[in-house]
Order: sequence, then structure tokens, then C-alpha cells
Amino acid sequence: MFAIAPAMGKANLSASQLKLLSGKARWIFRVGEAGFPTVPTIALTRAAWEELQGERARRETKLRTHWVACLFKLVDKDGRPPALVVRTSAAAHNGGLMPARMGITAPANPEDSVDPTRPLAKAIKSAFDSYGFGEGWTARPDEDRGKQIVLVQAAADGEIEQFLTRNAVTGAMGPAPVNGAPLPRMSESITALVNLLDAKAGRHMNCLVAIQRGQVQFLSARPVQVTAAAELEAAVDRVNRKVWSAQNAVTRVDPTRLTQLLHPRLKSTDGATPIASGLGVSPGAASGIIVFNPEDAARMRARGKHCILVVNETGPADIEGMKAATGILTARGGMTSHAGVVARITGKPCVAGVRTLSVDTNEMVCRIGDREFRSGDRLTIDGSDGQVYAGQLPLAQPHIGGAIGTLLGWSDASRTIAVRTNAESVEIGEDRAELRRRRHRPGAVRAYVLFARTHGGPAPRHPQ
Repeated sequence: MFAIAPAMGKANLSASQLKLLSGKARWIFRVGEAGFPTVPTIALTRAAWEELQGERARRETKLRTHWVACLFKLVDKDGRPPALVVRTSAAAHNGGLMPARMGITAPANPEDSVDPTRPLAKAIKSAFDSYGFGEGWTARPDEDRGKQIVLVQAAADGEIEQFLTRNAVTGAMGPAPVNGAPLPRMSESITALVNLLDAKAGRHMNCLVAIQRGQVQFLSARPVQVTAAAELEAAVDRVNRKVWSAQNAVTRVDPTRLTQLLHPRLKSTDGATPIASGLGVSPGAASGIIVFNPEDAARMRARGKHCILVVNETGPADIEGMKAATGILTARGGMTSHAGVVARITGKPCVAGVRTLSVDTNEMVCRIGDREFRSGDRLTIDGSDGQVYAGQLPLAQPHIGGAIGTLLGWSDASRTIAVRTNAESVEIGEDRAELRRRRHRPGAVRAYVLFARTHGGPAPRHPQ
């Protein structure tokens, strides 16, 4: 238990205390350390909390005395104990975590500060209890039970506002609205906070602040997941702003997400509601006429028409039809199913395991939920997130240029391996289709080299 943003003065953390910081606690400490106004905050580990409860059972007070001293670090120079807020501080956000508990009255005496029937201790106990949603859900194997953290903060005055440090779609520097909500009026000092957090975290952050009479006080922040395109644009922008070096950008962009930019994707889903969801087992979006067998898929391809092969599941006899189809939709299967593996090899978008889908090949009809579709109807699938839409939605084709071209250029400058191919001479077999697909997409091969570069050695085995 220690103050990471005391009401007066600066936090002075030891190396071992710094190692304990995760999630919101890390960013609160970093922002306060940089001198930006930050709400007074103390961090409490589960190990310390359990020892406090053990002391209480033994009627001892040594650790409790230290705990009360920490609580006093939330008191400003006016000497009045503030109302309190209790938050979780997990390394990875999860919907099962306890929401912030606000407006908690400060303990009237030392015993109340550790009594689980009293407001503060009750909220702390609930926060720690909310961490227990399955082993390893925090995505940090080294984050054992004893290192879980709960934050106790002084309640901030003013209006509570939230915003993103960068736009979730374009990657442009914020402040940017959250989930399309209108952006509140912001003080000029928000720009300094946005720049500070972006430099410290190197990620899109959801930021919470209190604004009173134009003055901004930082409350907390957590990373948010955004599109690969936004992540890439942000990385290039940080290099242009001299926050990162080009090498930083190459090593910190997740190369596995770049493949999303090398496939067609939906331009927009505004006004379109998915009719079903499955597993996105091969990235990219596809739209076309429904066919129920490989022969019809081949005929559609010969006529220059896009089609979606809709089947209960695929097998070796369906290979030619899978190659001919623009996309694949199956009722059964998963990431390692025949459909998923072949779709990834051939570069076709695929959604598998749609439980509400049933296909009747004799009647040439399929049912998705309570809707019926026949051969000739149109569907759109998104193999990145597993959504299925009725009708034809507009698609955006991949483009190797702009930010991705810049990043791949930086990766070329520092690469240690090269890949050379003459794809036109390769026989088109099932295990060679990936190379044929990429013959007009050199960026895909360069992205593969980037994967090898950022992982410090030869790339994984790939069809030659």
C-alpha cells in the first residue's frame, strides 16, 4: 500500500513498488510524476489487503497504522478528509470488473478503514472479489493473485468527462470522442495531457478527467483496442512527431494485425444489422451470390461473378469450389477446421461455426436464424469479426501505400532476411495457392518479412 499520486508533494516509489504498478495505476503514477494535476491516489495490493484482514482477526494494528497513514496522503492542505472513490486496476480491461464506487465517506476511525461491513473496506473487498473471473483472464501470466491492485482516490470536483487520446478510426491525435458520443468542451491543457499519455503509453487510451472552472485534473486511463489501420497511422504519426524512432514503430506494431489491411474490408456497416455471428477464421470481407456446391462456385467464377460458398462444412472434395468462391460460410467448424485452414491458405474470407445456419443441399436452400435464403440471393461476410449480413454491402479494397507503405519501408531498411519468388512459375496446388495469391501483392510478402524482423529471427515455416 503506497501513494502513487499524493495530495501534497510527489510520489517516491521504490523499484519493487514500480514493478507492482499495472493498468490504471501505472498511468496515474506517470501522469502525476510528469507534473500534470492528478487526483490524489493510493494503490493497495491484494497481498496487503489480506494481511490487513489477517491482522484484524488477530487484533493487531501495526499494518493498519501504515494503511491509515496512506489514507491521510489523500488529504489536501485544507485538512478535510475527502469523499473517496474505489477503482480496480487490472493489466487488461474486463467487463466483469467492479465499476468505480464513488461517494464513499472517509472512515471515521482506524477500525472502520479495515472493517468489510463499513463503506470503504466493503468497496475494496468487492473490487478484489471482481478479479476472480477465471484463471489467467488478466492476460498477464506473471500477474498472480497477490499482485492485483485496487485504487483508492479522493473524489474529484467538477464535471467528469472521458475521451480518447487518438481517433479510434483514423489514428489522428485527439482528444477524440468515445463511441461516437459528442466531445465535451475541453480546456487547452487537455492537449498537453493527450500528448503526455500518447508518448508514455504508445497506445490509444481512454482517458477520464475532472474539469472545474477550466482546470483539468487527471483521474485514470486505460488502453483501448482500435482498428489495425488506426494503430498503424498512430505509429507513423509518432515517428513524424519524433516521439518514436522508425525502429520503435517497426517493433511496436503487431505484425499479425497488418494482415487485416491486406484484405478487402467493409467500408461501413451503418444501417446494417448482422443476421448471424460465427468465428472469423480467415480475415477479410466478401459479398456475393449464394451457392451451395463447388460446381456452382466454379461456374460463377467463370462468368466473372462473386459468390459465397455456403455449406454445413467443407472437405477435400470442395477445394476447387473454395478457390473459386469469393468467400466461405459454414455452419460447423472452427479455427483449425478444413474450411478455416484452406481459406487462410487461399486468402479467402471465411466465417465458420455459425450455429444458426443450416443448409439443405437437396432443396438448395439455407436458413440463418428465422430467415430463408436460396441460390442467387446475396450475402456479405466479414471473416475478421465473424459477422454475417443479408444483401450486398460495399467493400474497400486493400491498398499498399500510405502508412503501411511507410512502415514496410522502415522495416526493409533494417531487415536481416530477404524473400525472393517467381510466383508465375509455381504450379497451382492447394499448398501453393497462397504464393499465387500474393504475386500481385508484394506488400503481403513484405509484411511477412516484417513479422520475421519483429520476432527476432527467421519467419515461421511458409509454403515455398
